[in-house]
Parts: sequence; structure tokens; C-alpha cells
Amino acid sequence: MWRIISDELGNTECSGHVNPSEVHAERRSHGVDSIHPEDRAPTHPMLEVTSLGKRFPRLDVPVLRDINLSVPSGGFVTVIGPSGCGKTTLLRIVGGLEGATKGKITVDGEPSLGPARNKTMVFQHFNLFPWRTALSNIVYGLELQGVSEDERTDRARHYLDLMGLNRFADHYPSELSGGMQQRVGIARALVVEPQLLLMDEPFGALDALTRERLQTELQRICAHAEVAVLFVTHSIDEAIYLSDDVLVMGTRPGRIVKSISIELPRPRWTYDVRADPRFAEIRTQLWAELEVELREGTEDLPGAIE
Repeated sequence: MWRIISDELGNTECSGHVNPSEVHAERRSHGVDSIHPEDRAPTHPMLEVTSLGKRFPRLDVPVLRDINLSVPSGGFVTVIGPSGCGKTTLLRIVGGLEGATKGKITVDGEPSLGPARNKTMVFQHFNLFPWRTALSNIVYGLELQGVSEDERTDRARHYLDLMGLNRFADHYPSELSGGMQQRVGIARALVVEPQLLLMDEPFGALDALTRERLQTELQRICAHAEVAVLFVTHSIDEAIYLSDDVLVMGTRPGRIVKSISIELPRPRWTYDVRADPRFAEIRTQLWAELEVELREGTEDLPGAIE
């Protein structure tokens, strides 16, 4: 169903045990830095990133190198990797908040290097206007677009209802819990009806119970809105639960080193997906890939453990 990215090793079939040393050796022997898009099925790509690179001009330090990825219409792709590998930088470039040194980005087949109405971003911090109510925060983007008051109120109340926040429409951010504030932030992003939703660790600041609840709500809402999602997280479990495909990023410079397809039935909120043996197998494989990157990231640091 999905158009995804595959490296030279191909799409990996999960097994119960993965040895990080074997992963490390296999990568080196196949030249893992060469990543190319691969069609699994004739699906319309909503987002395509091609040969994307970024350097800091003053230091001439490569931050991202040869990033290629694709998110199909209605698809959910997660990027995971060690801190500092460039995940947020990649997301901000796709969102038009930062520039790239090289490469191409298209959304729905059109070049998209700056901010645009067809893509929105949800950040880890809620970034709500404290002087606006929940309803007023949600309609902000529609106000900028010149949408009539009646229409923007109707659309905002629709998403308040989807988020279970109807009773809190007139509450200010200081009167809402962290989970409620993030739901307002997600509603504000979705109310403009984007084709692409970019999410930078949106649940990272929440407690575990609220986080799991919002993961389920996000799946329901994305299924309803049929929006393509590019998601960034540090959580392996979150990546598996939410995603169709997970892209593992390496460091120094940031690059995609592996794509893993999550072949678990949807909708995943209808059964205990974490109890599925395949969930544990995928988790083991992802951790092995990440462990290689964590090890490589400390090899040349002073005092690094052998």
C-alpha cells in the first residue's frame, strides 16, 4: 500500500533476536549511506523529499546529508534517532521554517520550500496564546486566512468535539491540563485542513497515561481527516504504535540508515497491539538499529567507553 524508503539492505523482515554488532557489520559492507526511494505500490505521494542536505554556513558542518523520504496520502511515517541527529531540523525544513542547502521538497506534487497552507506543524511545547480561549486559539489560523467568523467557529467546534473538548471551549490555557493544551494545539493544526501534518515530539512533555491516550486519539483523528503525517519521536513504542513506516536516522551527519515497515493491523486501538509478538520483534529490531547509532555517536568523544 505504501510508498516508502528502502536502503541497500532492502526492507527488513523482523526476527526475535537482532545482534547490534551484526547490524553494524552489515551496514558497513553494504554502504548504508546510499538511500533510495522504492515503490511498494502505486500510491500517490503527498510528501516527497529528495536528496535533501543542510550545512551550517559559518562552520561548514554537515547537518543533514542525502535525505530521501516519501509519505503517501493518508500515510503515517515516523522519524526516530538519537538526540542531535537532525530530526527536528528535517521537520522544520519540510515545514518551511528553515532553509536547506540542497535538495527538493514537494507536497502534493508541487514544490514546497516555504510555509504553505497545505502543511501545518505541531510542536512539543504547546505554544498556545495565553490570552485566547481554547476556541479562540483554534481559529487563529483561519483568521489569518480570512475565513468568515461563522465558518471558522463551526470548524473549530467540530475539532473541539473530535478532541473531546467541547466543555472547555471557553477555558484559557492556564485552566487546561497539559494533555488538553496539546489537544487544542492539534485541533489548531487540523482545523485549517492541511494535506500534511508535521509533528515534532508532540507528546514528549506529557505523563505516560496522557501520552498513550493521545496516541490513540491521534490515530482516530488522522483516520477521520485522511491527512498525511510526518512524525518525530524518541519513543520506540510510540513509533511502532502510530506508524506505517519508521525511518531510523543516523548521526554526523543526519541521514536515514534504515526504513522498517510496521505490518500490524489497523485500527490498532481495537486490540492490545503491544501484546502482539510482532510488536516485540519490531521493537527489538529498532533498538538494535538505534544502539548502533548511539555507539557510533560516542566513538570519537573524549573518554568514550570502548
